[in-house]
Amino acid sequence: MILVGLSADVPSRHGLPEEIILKAQSAFEKDQITIRQSSSIWLHAKKENKSGDYFSASAVLSIDTHLYPLPLLALLQDMEAAFGRIHGFKNDPKALELYLLSYRREVFKNDYLTLPYPLLHEQTEFLLPIREIHKDWVHPYFDQELTQLLGKRENKKEFIALQDYQKLQTVMS
Repeated sequence: MILVGLSADVPSRHGLPEEIILKAQSAFEKDQITIRQSSSIWLHAKKENKSGDYFSASAVLSIDTHLYPLPLLALLQDMEAAFGRIHGFKNDPKALELYLLSYRREVFKNDYLTLPYPLLHEQTEFLLPIREIHKDWVHPYFDQELTQLLGKRENKKEFIALQDYQKLQTVMS
C-alpha cells in the first residue's frame, strides 16, 4: 500500500483549501497513478487563523503505481508546482503540499527522501484520514497501529471531516 497525503493551508486561484484538495485528487487520475481509496477531506483550523474564515484541509490517498519512490516523489513535486507551489520558507502556508507518507512497508532514507514520512506519527491531519481508509494500517518504522499513534495525539478533537462540518453548518443555519 502506498499512501500520499494532501494538504492545503490557504486559498489560492484554485479555490478554498478543500476545493484545492479535490482538484489535486482529480489530477492524480491523469498520471501514472491509480487511486485505490480516498479519505474524506479533513478540516482543521491553523493556530494562526483566528478569523475562522477558512480551514486548512488534508486528505490521504491509497494509490497504486509502477513508479519507484524517488520518481514518485518527483511526480508529486511536479504536481505541487502545477498548483503554484514554490519551495520557500519552512512552515510557510502553502496552497498545496503532497507528501509521500508510506511506500508499502519500506523504511528508507537518503538525501532526498525518508520513508515513511518522518513526522507522520505526529500528524493527526494524516493519521485520521489513514484510519478512515485503512483502520488496520501499521506504521512501518515504529510498528505501531493507528490507535496507538492517535492515542498520543491530544488534538484529535480539533479536526472534523468536511461532510460532518457541512452537516453541522446546515443544522446551525
